[in-house]
Amino acid sequence: ADKKELNNPRPVPRQVSFHTLLNGETAIYMVKFDEFETMAAFEKLGINGKKVYLEFQPSWPGKQLKVWLRNDKESIELKKIARGDRQP
Repeated sequence: ADKKELNNPRPVPRQVSFHTLLNGETAIYMVKFDEFETMAAFEKLGINGKKVYLEFQPSWPGKQLKVWLRNDKESIELKKIARGDRQP
């Protein structure tokens, strides 16, 4: 990849919403990220142009949600997330 392209800042997600089926019920999750935690994880995992993936692990009951960023070798769990979720 072009060195200039590798050094350009990339946007990080501010919030994400998704829905999933849990125990036969549709659960809607809205997740807000801490900009500094997310940026630090992206910078660490995306070094040398590595692709970074965002993964979610929702569970029910209790509407627990774990969020990770990962590359092909390591992952970082994001702890400073805020949720505004609901189940219709």
